Amino acid sequence: MIPAAIGCQCCLKRLRMRSFPQVRRDHHVTVVPGEGVYLASERGVRVLEGRLAERIIPLLDGRRTDAEIAAIAAPDIPAEHTLYFLARVRASGDVRDIDPESPSRAGSFWDQLVPDGDSAISALGQATVALLAIGDDPSTALAQTLETAGMRVVSHTEPHDLTIVVTDNYLSSHLADVGREQRTRKQPWLLTKTQGTMLWVGPVFEEEGCWDCLAHRLAGNYQCHEYLRRRPDAEAGSLMPAADLPLTVDLGERLVAIEAMSWLAGVRRNQPLSLLTFDIATMESERHSFVARPQCPACGDPGVVANAMDQPLSLQPRVKSLVAEAGHRAQSPDSFLEAYQHLVSPVTGVVPILAKVPGMPDLAKMYVAGSNLSRNSRSLHQLRAGLRCMNGGKGTTDIQAKASALGEGLERYSGRYQGDERRVRRTWEQVTGEAIHPHVLMQHSEAQYAGRSTWNAAHAGFQFVGHPFDESVAIDWSPVWSLTERRHKYLPTSYLYFDYPSVPNQLYSWGDSNGNAAGTSLEDAIIQGFFELIERDSVALWWYNRTRMPAIDLATFNDPWITELCSAYTSLNREVWALDLTADFGLPVVAAISRRTDKRVEDILFAFGAHFDLRIALTRALTELNQFLPVAAHVDASGSGYVCDDADQLHWLKTARLEDHPYLMANPQAPATKCGSYPDLSSSDLLGDVHRLQALTEERGMEMLVLNHTRPDIGLPVVKVIVPGLRHFWARFAPGRLYHVPVALGRLSRPTKEQDLNPYPMFV
Repeated sequence: MIPAAIGCQCCLKRLRMRSFPQVRRDHHVTVVPGEGVYLASERGVRVLEGRLAERIIPLLDGRRTDAEIAAIAAPDIPAEHTLYFLARVRASGDVRDIDPESPSRAGSFWDQLVPDGDSAISALGQATVALLAIGDDPSTALAQTLETAGMRVVSHTEPHDLTIVVTDNYLSSHLADVGREQRTRKQPWLLTKTQGTMLWVGPVFEEEGCWDCLAHRLAGNYQCHEYLRRRPDAEAGSLMPAADLPLTVDLGERLVAIEAMSWLAGVRRNQPLSLLTFDIATMESERHSFVARPQCPACGDPGVVANAMDQPLSLQPRVKSLVAEAGHRAQSPDSFLEAYQHLVSPVTGVVPILAKVPGMPDLAKMYVAGSNLSRNSRSLHQLRAGLRCMNGGKGTTDIQAKASALGEGLERYSGRYQGDERRVRRTWEQVTGEAIHPHVLMQHSEAQYAGRSTWNAAHAGFQFVGHPFDESVAIDWSPVWSLTERRHKYLPTSYLYFDYPSVPNQLYSWGDSNGNAAGTSLEDAIIQGFFELIERDSVALWWYNRTRMPAIDLATFNDPWITELCSAYTSLNREVWALDLTADFGLPVVAAISRRTDKRVEDILFAFGAHFDLRIALTRALTELNQFLPVAAHVDASGSGYVCDDADQLHWLKTARLEDHPYLMANPQAPATKCGSYPDLSSSDLLGDVHRLQALTEERGMEMLVLNHTRPDIGLPVVKVIVPGLRHFWARFAPGRLYHVPVALGRLSRPTKEQDLNPYPMFV
């Protein structure tokens, strides 16, 4: 049925117009009587069914008006039916009105890319472009290529539609000046690189986003280049020698011409801020997107982050929508990946790669997500360690592990110092009463400060002991929200972020990932960050005091996944067991431990997990244990092949044996912990859980603080949770819980002396 009113409107409108409808010129028409009309193109086949299609479509040759087509189709088909059909196929994009005199081949090409191919041809005939070289001069052939494509090349000082900037280095500082000038003139510009074996084309910068937004992303993915560029002895110019052929430069210039004429013809990408790379070596192309940074100092508001830090932390009730092995969440792993997958790219991504770890048992679901930004790179050793120590993801399913890796990569990025954070420079005397002392946060003992030179020479970066805080020195402090006191407290900025620029002889504190977490909401992130604090606190109480802890009876969980995991480890000549490390908070904390059984060097691995639910805590510990398998998975008979750079970890793997470390075994005098041994203290709402954790903290005389690490250009909720007094599991031996809680829990009759603590520092 054709609505009479619509049919009449179409008749009147089309009969008054002289339009020439034609099936899209990139479609080949085949009529199969009784089936329909097949429209075939390079990109697929569509079928228009029905008598109207079979009768009318063959008449659409671009040389007849609607009235003429309706007259030919009559008397078999009423005119209003014909005109209504034409309106439908126009709306679907299968039929377009064309200029009968336009070139059919070019029209067919543009019909595939824009709604109106004839308008594209017309626009190109009037288009003007200007060329600008940054670095090595582009080949004069580029101008000829652009002219051949139908664009007129003019001087940069003349009015033009698009500026094409050719550079040999997308991070050239000169491009910042170009970007400012183009933005001032409201002039769109296309950035390109036609040299080398990697050709780059795009983006076209218009109103949204700028070169500074792009450069911020690029710099993060070229850490080695940036390390060399920042060195005092760095040479000016590009770090990469020219490597191309006339033919490859010509290919790059043709790609530039195609991108320029496409933009001028009206083509707009689904991802407007993106660039194309073409790898000559593999003949593969890839598109890399990025976003305009709301906090960009060039095109946004550079005060966004600092102003947000000045505000009280606002939390909302949030009902849990997902309760699974990964924890209590408000978003599934599938939807999380869908929301943030666009941030993965080796060129413009916050996360360079998201890849499955190869060579592992099927049950060990592990992904890596680029280099770990929590490890600063100020030397070759640190750079190498940071690049090899990748962000990892774990889970009982492939999708959980992939989402976990991406989340950790985004968490690390969000916690990196970027320079737009709120900071005040004050001495300790000037902030006393509203700040927390660095020694309270770092928890090094007086003996450690006194022997720091000897200790630092013998141990890896995780165990570094900094300088004692000089209270007369002014340092940067940043605001953190105290949930306990409902006000801002000030903590050293260097403690709150990765990669804060250090000052020689003033290494009083530094950022690490303890308490950092991403989540589906701020409330979710706070819960995950707090569990990490509790996990590490419980590990420190056990590890350094070397107390025997209860076993966890894995069989009582009746979980096929755990059974399969143990079998998989057996096939690797490994045994697996778990210990209950739960301490005074009553929140389940689990250590999962594994050793080799087929050789003297046992390659002992361990991992940890914490949660309201003992089952989830155990699952987290076991999946994290899987993450550490690659460290010792390919060790040969000579003892080489360990995949780690940490000296303490290597020493442990090569020397530790279970018989020498009985605290790794279960306490035979204590009853085993079983599934259901602990009450679940969680609620049905994430905010309720936050309040519960806050109450547990305050009942023990401590304060709960939160720093919102969420970055405007990312959007993923990320926080750093801080509870001064909870212990890190690295070697930090100041007085406090490390000594008195094991006694209070009845694990020890008296506190362990500092010199008697475990000589092996925790290294994970």
